[in-house]
Amino acid sequence: MVLEDLATASARGAAIYAEITDYVANCDAFHVVRLPEKATQQERLVRRLLRRGPIGHYNAHGTGTVKNDKLEAGLITELWPSIDSQPLVCATKSLLGHTIGASGAFEVAVVAQSMRHGRLHGTLTDPIEGIRIAQKTIDVDTDSAISVSFGFGGHNAGLRLERYAG
Repeated sequence: MVLEDLATASARGAAIYAEITDYVANCDAFHVVRLPEKATQQERLVRRLLRRGPIGHYNAHGTGTVKNDKLEAGLITELWPSIDSQPLVCATKSLLGHTIGASGAFEVAVVAQSMRHGRLHGTLTDPIEGIRIAQKTIDVDTDSAISVSFGFGGHNAGLRLERYAG
């Protein structure tokens, strides 16, 4: 994956898969490896990424642990109380495993490819009640997505991607 400014990519004739239109980072400084009971800082991060409008796809941090999945499910239902209002949710880590510091980059590359090809991968997990999880690979046309990472030490980061219209 190469990140570069639009003018440089266009000048060299690069294939542009998606455009990063926002980046937010914060820290809850709760614990080195444990997550807090309530996703206050994670919610603040996603709300800031939603300032540009709704999204069609949310790539969850989704480690597949009971504590993380409960925290993130609570975050999703707080932001989108009705399952019908939720974007499609998937968790790339369920397919790739947790690559620690590289997971965010892998996930953004997958999200960009999903937007480019109009296909969203399924998630290898039991359904979480009240969450609109993509259970199998589906064709879906989405113009916007968010990918989030909630890292060790309470470091949280998220990117908003838009389909490149150029």
